[in-house]
Amino acid sequence: MLSNNILLSLIENFPDAMIATDLDRRIIKVNKKYEQVFGFTEQESIGELTRMFYAYPEDYDNQGKIRFNKEAEYKDDSYVVEYRRKDGTLFLGETSGVPIFNEENEKIGFIGVVRDISQRRQFDETVFQFHEMTNSSDLDIDEKIDKALQLACNYMQMDIGILSIIEGDRYTVRNSYSREGQPEPGQIFDLGKTYCATTYQQDGITAFHDVPNSEIATHPCYKEFQLNSYIGLTIKVNGKKYGTLNISSRNSREHPFKKREKDALIVTANWISSALSQAEHEENLRAEKFRAEETNKSKTNFIANISHEVRTPLNGIMGYADILANMIDDPDIRKLSQKIQSSATSLLDILNDVIDISKMEHGEFKIVRSTYNPKEVVQDAADLFMARADEKNNNLLVKIDPSMPAEVVGDSTRIRQVLNNILSNAVKFTKDGQIKISALYDHNKQNIRIQIADTGIGISEEMRDKVFEDYIQGDVGITKHYGGTGLGLSISKKLVEMMNGTIKLDSKLGLGTSLTLSIPAQIVEKEAQAPKAKKEKRGGKYKYRSPIRVSLVEDIVMNIEIATAMLQRENCIIDVANNGKEALEKLGNDHYDIIFLDIQMPDIDGITVAKQTRKMGVETPIIALTAHVMRHETEEFRRAGMDDYLPKPLVYKELQKTLSNWV
Repeated sequence: MLSNNILLSLIENFPDAMIATDLDRRIIKVNKKYEQVFGFTEQESIGELTRMFYAYPEDYDNQGKIRFNKEAEYKDDSYVVEYRRKDGTLFLGETSGVPIFNEENEKIGFIGVVRDISQRRQFDETVFQFHEMTNSSDLDIDEKIDKALQLACNYMQMDIGILSIIEGDRYTVRNSYSREGQPEPGQIFDLGKTYCATTYQQDGITAFHDVPNSEIATHPCYKEFQLNSYIGLTIKVNGKKYGTLNISSRNSREHPFKKREKDALIVTANWISSALSQAEHEENLRAEKFRAEETNKSKTNFIANISHEVRTPLNGIMGYADILANMIDDPDIRKLSQKIQSSATSLLDILNDVIDISKMEHGEFKIVRSTYNPKEVVQDAADLFMARADEKNNNLLVKIDPSMPAEVVGDSTRIRQVLNNILSNAVKFTKDGQIKISALYDHNKQNIRIQIADTGIGISEEMRDKVFEDYIQGDVGITKHYGGTGLGLSISKKLVEMMNGTIKLDSKLGLGTSLTLSIPAQIVEKEAQAPKAKKEKRGGKYKYRSPIRVSLVEDIVMNIEIATAMLQRENCIIDVANNGKEALEKLGNDHYDIIFLDIQMPDIDGITVAKQTRKMGVETPIIALTAHVMRHETEEFRRAGMDDYLPKPLVYKELQKTLSNWV
């Protein structure tokens, strides 16, 4: 059994305030911690009612009724009330009480244990405010850091909070909170004159609660700024030292910094480090995105410029070859002219492939849904390659399911492009063989299934997955022999997927290749037909008639000669304007059935001419005649009031089609 001396010793050295009372709640014994917590000495307290340190009399009365009376049963719980210290200040006390019994087991008094939980409550409140602040979407990062510094200062009851950036010997205030308004963000100090010089050299917390009576009493920071207390921690951003988080005050503290205060500093520092790291990461991403966009922009401009520069001489090659073919009766010479055209067409195909892949990379390709006849689309594609197939002694067969609907909804232009790419490859890689196009409609899935099978050279097993990648070609030797960019299947796959379809390849080296397309195509019901993809003629009053009066606005002699020769074959009367100024004079004074307008001219560009023409009230269809074919360029043509565009090099069939669409 414990002796009275041992029991008194335990009470005396207990870490919380202990008060022993009689049944009337008069104090008979207190310990040392009581004197620290309440500020009253033992002599001042003995014989007094515990009412003396209750902040509110009703709390004293309530606890007397609940537990501190002779009849009350023991309650194994605690309660929190506000107490008043000797100096009048209030604090929250967590209290538990037990009765005291004598040897006869009679209740003779009570023992109360009081723990000051004000700082714990303040810590909890600070943590809550910190959490609310860091998760706020209304504050930017600097506002959050400023708020974090304020919370840390308030919690530690100190005056100044600073987040610094340290570069060499330079200490820059990045963010600050001060009850005095100093220092301000952006101020620069000599690192050696700050306590942070020590902090920055180590990883842990540096803390001085009473600088005048410490080993750094002679520090320049104390002499210049009179900061009597300081606690600081190094901040790292993405693993690299960035600066310091430090809290300081002009007043010394009675006691060293507590663990909770150090923990609060660490939590704040970790959050700031994380927030700055994230901000730096996001800034790097923005910079990378900007660089990528600039690179893409440069790449786009480069490709557009190359396209323009190549198309201009190519227009001369293809145009003059076409003129020669129609002027010469000698079949051998005509054949040579056709070979020139064929070579130039191959070069144009390569150029178009590069432009198409560039457009896809920049999101310039869009799927435009309208009604079309799938039988016509498939047959037109086959007809386009009949002559080429014959040249290589290939039998091109077309089989279309009779149940194929007459009208479906989809993008016929993109489907034609895919079929052209696949058929071009089939013809290119097949000689003395067969190419078969099969098309059927799946009424359950509402999609068109088109298969193009050839008996050509085929594709090796290791290359089958790669042929859909950009710029990938099956074999170096084959590439040298057949040519091409290796973009046809890549473009086709992208286009099919843009239409929510699939493309499947089956091939065996030396035996041939089969490509199967499955593309969604909803049948158009007669009572609810979608509008057909058909250009409206401006004003709706132009009908095809002969001769057609054409205004040709072009400043290069070669282009004038080629366009004139092609237009004359369509029984057109051509009036040439050699520059923009001359064009505006003629367009304002005469009537034409159609206007072909060059874009790049030395005096007034085609965009300006189109805008001025529309301002004059001219409604004649304007067709841009241009080597500029990127989407952002063609959209600019339409915004200027142009109706359509014909890309250079000028192709006779495309010119025919444009005339039939607009005149």
